[in-house]
Amino acid sequence: MKNREISIDIFSVLNSAGWLLTIANIAGITQLSWLAILNYWLALFGIALTMGISYSIIGLLVHKGGNNSAQ
Repeated sequence: MKNREISIDIFSVLNSAGWLLTIANIAGITQLSWLAILNYWLALFGIALTMGISYSIIGLLVHKGGNNSAQ
């Protein structure tokens, strides 16, 4: 029997949870304030923005370092 690796994308899980909170609040299932849901989405956006910027900076540094080591 082969070992299977299960990978969970944390950002996708957080995004799905945000949509669940939003839809549940529209349907009246939860009693959360809209400000709390807005803060959740803004925090998620901040995390995504920080990850994107750091990924770009690391990619630039690795790319520059790779050219010098080949010589």
